[in-house]
Amino acid sequence: MIMLAITFILLWYSNGFESFSKLYITVNGKPRKSELTLPKESVTRIEVNRASFRRGGFDYGVTITPNIENDFEYTLNGEPRKFSEVGELTAAFDIEQCNGYFEIACGSDDYGVKKVLQTLHGNQDVELPNDFEPSKFYYNLTVTGNGKAVTIPLRFYVYITGIEIDPPEGILQ
Repeated sequence: MIMLAITFILLWYSNGFESFSKLYITVNGKPRKSELTLPKESVTRIEVNRASFRRGGFDYGVTITPNIENDFEYTLNGEPRKFSEVGELTAAFDIEQCNGYFEIACGSDDYGVKKVLQTLHGNQDVELPNDFEPSKFYYNLTVTGNGKAVTIPLRFYVYITGIEIDPPEGILQ
């Protein structure tokens, strides 16, 4: 019985049972399972991994889609639209796929929701609702490969390194 269990475990992790192999991503060496927040004005490397003794690359795909849990209505040239109905957003992102990892390059406001929608709609006029909350996870990052998929809510942020007040004095109330 013990030999059977050991054999099963070895087959699982060596991809003897290809359909059981687990797909996951890591950022800065840490596995990401729930939410992913990436910094603006940087390039982030995301490793694509599978639970396996076998090493080497494998085919994988990366897509970014609307997170329907944070759906909202916006206007395109004055016409109301639903964010969840836009479809795939990947074309609006600068993603470079390599062997075993991909990189997302992000400028200061490249991936703000308004900018993404404008990019997808050919720089037409896009207006977000007044109650739009930029801190929410509006995107889903999906990595597929090895017959598996992992989907993680995604957002982007910017570091604030300082605030300059002109004039330098003021009264706080």
